[in-house]
This record gives sequence, C-alpha cells and structure tokens, in this order.
Amino acid sequence: MLVAEPELAPVLGAVQRGPVAGWGGQPMGGGAGWRDVAGVALPAVASLGLFAQFVAGGQRYGPREKLESGFLLAPWGVLAFAAVFGLVALAGGLLLAADRSHLADEPDSGGLGWVRGRLEAVALVGAAAGGTVLAAVYALMAASFFDLDIGGLLRWSVLPVLPAAVALAAVAMAMWRHAVPPAKAWADWLRFPLFAVVTAGVGAALIGWDETGVPSLVQPLAWQLYQWMPGGPLTVIGPVGRLGGALVGVAVALLVVRRPLLRLALGLPLAVLVAVVLSWRVTGTVAVGFAVAVAAWWAVRAVVPVLRPLLLRPTAAADGRGAPAAAGDDPQRGPYAGSPAGFPAGARPDADRGGWDGDEAGQR
Repeated sequence: MLVAEPELAPVLGAVQRGPVAGWGGQPMGGGAGWRDVAGVALPAVASLGLFAQFVAGGQRYGPREKLESGFLLAPWGVLAFAAVFGLVALAGGLLLAADRSHLADEPDSGGLGWVRGRLEAVALVGAAAGGTVLAAVYALMAASFFDLDIGGLLRWSVLPVLPAAVALAAVAMAMWRHAVPPAKAWADWLRFPLFAVVTAGVGAALIGWDETGVPSLVQPLAWQLYQWMPGGPLTVIGPVGRLGGALVGVAVALLVVRRPLLRLALGLPLAVLVAVVLSWRVTGTVAVGFAVAVAAWWAVRAVVPVLRPLLLRPTAAADGRGAPAAAGDDPQRGPYAGSPAGFPAGARPDADRGGWDGDEAGQR
C-alpha cells in the first residue's frame, strides 16, 4: 500500500502502536536492583541498631515505679538518628513497593503511568506518617523500658523527624501534580544516597559509643585511637567520638551538594569543624543538623519537578509566536491553517479529494 508521505510512515506506525511494555525505565518481569534493596535495608539496620544502642547505653537514676520521677543519662542524639533513619527506610520501602507494583507489568504501562505516579505519591504520604509514628513508638518503648515520662523522649524522637516528614509530603504533592519523573523513575530520583547512610550511621554509632561504651565491638578501634591521642580517655568525647562527628559532617556534605569537587570542598572543612567542636553537650545538635540536611535533600527533590517545566518552557520568539504575521494571514489560525503540515491550499496532489490523504474526512 502506497502512502502519501513515506518518510512519516515509521512515526505514524509508532504512534498507532503505542508505548511498548516496560516503557519508562521499568524492566518487564525484573525485580528490584541491589541499590534499591540496599537503600531500604541499610537505613533500617541503622535505625534498629542505633535504637538498641540508645536503650542499652542509657543509665537511669532514681527509684522505679515510684511517684518520684527519675532521670536518664543517655545519648539523646542517637535516638534522633534512629528516628531519622527509620523515616528514610520507610520512604524507600514504600516507594519501591509502589514503583514495582503490577502496573509496571501492564502492556499499556505508559498509559497507566499517571496511575503509578499517584500511587507512589500516596506511598510517600504514608511513609511520612509512618515515620512519625515510628519515632513515637521508639519514644514509647524507651519510656516503658526506663520507666520515665515520655515527654522528653518524644522531643528527641519526633521533633527531629518532623521537618523531613513535611519535606516528604511536599515531594508527594509534586509527584501528584507532575506525574513525569525527572529521572527514569521516581524511585531513581528519590533513592537516598547510600554512602551518606553508611557514613552517618557509623558516625552516630561512634558518637554513641564514646558516650556510653556500647557496643563493645568498637573497643579495639578505640584502643588504637587512644594510642595516637593519649589524652583521649580523660574526656567524655574522645577520638572515637570525634571520628564519628567527622563522618557525620561528611554525610551532611554528601546530602547538601552533588558534584564531586563541591563535595570534597565542603566535606573536608565540615568534617574537621564537627570533629573539633564536638562535645557531649552538642551531640544532640549534630543529630538535629543531620535531620535538617535530610529534610533539605527531600525538599530539593520536591522543588526540581515543579521548577523544571517553568525553566524549560520556550519563549515566544523561540516557538514562533513572536513572529509577525504575513499579509493575508488569519491572525487567529495562521497562514495555512486549513491545510496539513503547513502546505498552501491546492499545493498537495490529493487536495481536490477533500481530505489530507483522500480519506474523504474533510479537514481535521
């Protein structure tokens, strides 16, 4: 069958065929990659491990089950770290579950992509609420274990998580309004940096060890560092805690900037600064600073999908709307509005048959 425009045949065929299965970066029948699994497993392990360190390292003073309330000496910043990592793990897990849903395996997955995008937005809202609830559960478990009022524990578990939860809800709103992800998929765009999770988790554990001595597995590393810094055992925060603070500073730099050169330029001074100024009275401030950095990372992920269409929108001169109209042109419809592909009326060999390609359908 001869066609009027052979050069457009592949394009028209592709349009009629529609999107192929697995369009949009979704592998057909494939499971989650190792980066996706690690993005959920590492924050979950860090959250549970740090909460266990907080409970095992805390020292309660005062009578139990009495009217007189006791007091607790514990690494409060470790509890904040555990709550933040719990939120990160929930966000990664629920988003991955929504992204790998059955909609990705439908033959018309491109047509149903907007449904999957809204499902992922709902998953992020659930992650924000679930992360806040998890932080409250941490506080409730610690209050029951130490037999203390829950108010102080809630301040160190729920409040550091709230900015990140709000930022995650903002990401969900942006995802709901702009279904097309900036990357191949929303799961790729919102994958939390694994190296930041590792460095911050190890740094928080080292800070908590310097305050409580838990876990004992860090003792060989502490002995080696004490050989280099003989004055370390005389202070509450010794070389182990300062090494942990430096790692947290590196994690913040990884979240704030993306380019390797900028990360190097910001990470080294920030690591040195945190390691030098770290003391047992500001360990909680370091944890809150990391929580704010996590919230800022998600806030940027929410702003970019909203601003990118505005920045990439062509100007009036670029798309031809600013060009002056020729004499005799219809100012509302353009010079050749009644003919296809901008051809003048009568210039096409099939123009006398009423349609674009002789299908007697008239002008479309």
